[in-house]
Amino acid sequence: MTGKIRYEYKNTWSFSIYAGGRMGHKLLLLSALMLTVNSAGFAESKKSDLPKDVSFIDNHPYKKGQLLIRWKKNITIQSINLTHQSLKAKIVQKFERPSGLELVQIPEEIALKKAIQAYQKNPKVAYVEPNYYVHTQVTPSDSKWVEQWALNNTGQTEGTPDADVNAPEMWELSTGSPDVVLGVIDTGVFYSHPDLAANIWVNPGEIAGNGIDDDSNGYVDDIHGINARNKKGDPKDDNGHGSHVAGIMGAVGNNSEGISGINQKIAIIGCKFLDASGGGSISDAIICMDYFLQLKTRNSQPVNLVATNNSWAGGGYSQAMMDAVKAHKDAGILFMAAASNEANNNDEVETYPANYPSSNIISVAASNHKDALSDFSNYGKYSVHVSAPGEDILSTVINGNYDSYSGTSMATPHVTGMAGLIKSYYPELDWKAIKNLIIAGGQPIAAGKNKTISARRLRGAGPDGTGSLTCKDQTVNARLSPKSSTMTIVAGKTIDFAVMNINCANPNGSAPVISDVAGFSLNDDGLGIDNAAQDGIYSAQWTPAAGGRYNFDLGEGGLVQVNVYNPASWQTYTTTTPEYGYRTITGTKLSLGDDSVTTVASPFPIRFAGDEGGFATINVGSNGILSFTDSRVSGYQNQTLPIASYQSIIAPYWDDLDPSRTGGVYYEIVGEAPNRELVIEWRGVAHFESRELLTFEVVFFENSSNVLFNYADVNLKNPSYENGASATIGIQIGTNAATQYGFNKAVLTDNSSILFVNQ
Repeated sequence: MTGKIRYEYKNTWSFSIYAGGRMGHKLLLLSALMLTVNSAGFAESKKSDLPKDVSFIDNHPYKKGQLLIRWKKNITIQSINLTHQSLKAKIVQKFERPSGLELVQIPEEIALKKAIQAYQKNPKVAYVEPNYYVHTQVTPSDSKWVEQWALNNTGQTEGTPDADVNAPEMWELSTGSPDVVLGVIDTGVFYSHPDLAANIWVNPGEIAGNGIDDDSNGYVDDIHGINARNKKGDPKDDNGHGSHVAGIMGAVGNNSEGISGINQKIAIIGCKFLDASGGGSISDAIICMDYFLQLKTRNSQPVNLVATNNSWAGGGYSQAMMDAVKAHKDAGILFMAAASNEANNNDEVETYPANYPSSNIISVAASNHKDALSDFSNYGKYSVHVSAPGEDILSTVINGNYDSYSGTSMATPHVTGMAGLIKSYYPELDWKAIKNLIIAGGQPIAAGKNKTISARRLRGAGPDGTGSLTCKDQTVNARLSPKSSTMTIVAGKTIDFAVMNINCANPNGSAPVISDVAGFSLNDDGLGIDNAAQDGIYSAQWTPAAGGRYNFDLGEGGLVQVNVYNPASWQTYTTTTPEYGYRTITGTKLSLGDDSVTTVASPFPIRFAGDEGGFATINVGSNGILSFTDSRVSGYQNQTLPIASYQSIIAPYWDDLDPSRTGGVYYEIVGEAPNRELVIEWRGVAHFESRELLTFEVVFFENSSNVLFNYADVNLKNPSYENGASATIGIQIGTNAATQYGFNKAVLTDNSSILFVNQ
């Protein structure tokens, strides 16, 4: 996912460049940013719409010249300053937490990647990363709902009755408490809104308007929160998004004004880190995180902060942000995160901050008034916890107004608000129990199956033991990690296993596992992934020492098969030229376009290079290259073997091929066990620089580690490309060993075969 904060959908922007091909140019799609029309005037946004101080690194937007650097302990100020001086870097911001973290500005004449490399060479640098830029667009719905279907769905919007959070039922138990505090990390909060004002937190350590930092936290007159952008004590919203979020969490109830939030009574703190157009940086988000952490942990008048709402997304993985999230976990603060709005599977395309591996995070998908997942909502069987109403949601905005918005940004504050309501009803519960009640207490919905961890939609109270306030004997047993049921890893690599097994607020005993790894078990001890002891997440780390095939039956979490390969045990190949024996197949056509890759499963283990366990899957690239271990086999620029960054390569004809123009790539299993063969064929495929077509295949054997290349037609009738003149032919085993038959030489002929024999 790339760096824009979003809560609308369907409108997309992509930008492309042309890059030189071998004898021409190829259109390469580099990035796609989800943008929408917003109230600040963005329409079909272009790259030029971004602020002038924003650029791109690895397809992610970042603040030009800005780096987040965290220093290790026991380093002198002199040493830090010398490193900065060598790069002419200026310190913009120092953070108390995470400790040792700095924001620095690099001068324009120094390339950011070179600066990153320079800092990485310093052994006292824990990590260095760009200061990612994140953004939001507001797209109000055309429809203005009078009723709040999300709180009480009677079918008034032609939806499904009772597809809601059951607000009337939960309000019979609790309407919230002003002693419970929730944080909004967003565009700020319009705290003078008539439907919000009574539920806005007032800092007891500050005297309003005296121009003094009374509570010595670094902010003057932070009565209702802060503005992280200008480092001042006024979080007033000038966009509307943060106020919309706040209204869902806690618009005042029973006051004859507009709407009611999940909590009719609550205390909401605002932290503004996004500007009027919705743009902001990770460094400013971290300032908000640090501010809330100070309030929670201060010695005098500590704040009963239960959770923060984070309805934003963008940029790449930030270790600094991850450290801030972990610090909140250690302080007992929940971090509610929008799953985002690209209709993506977050198991496959990681979205931040929702996908940070910290157990205080709840990732939220959006549902609609018919209890279906919204068509824009991201999802994830192993990474998104629960869904909540997020489509056509009426709430408060700036200047005392109301409007309806759609997005996971709207779903998330329903969950944040529910955390506050649970705390008001069960004040003794900690963050772990509150999180579990939100997840297990939800209403099971068909649309959530295989789309969220819980397969449930948020519910406050309900019959049959459902509801976060009324939960009884509601269990969730679901695998969190690994996200794939079939894995191929190198020996010595560590795998995180984790299963959520909860019953309402509590851990549900143990998470049974059956494995052929002696002594393997899952435990709720806080080890493994970044979880906490006794939080209902049972985990373990496993590091295989030898190759082989290992099975882990995680009960309701499903079967995980791990194929472990050990390049140290692989045996080299030699080549012979046997009698031509092409396998004529009908085959199943693979979905491969230009410069693309897909995966083929084999019903028998392929013992490539004599591997001990064998491989169950193989990655097939459109350009005549395959790999058992690497998925990056889509490149059209062939190279000489071996390539240090790859463990395995099978190259029957690695060249600039395009099966999207004509022909295709097919596979088929032929023969009977134990003598089956997996045949993968490039049939009538065009070379990018030629009208002539290629037909060739690679054959893998069930009873042998040998590999056969067959060539039916490789004559492109152009000496620059024909018969392998611009191709790589060979097999690589490990990072530094290969048997290369040809590289940019016409070594092939029609109706010929090459057998790679494993020694």
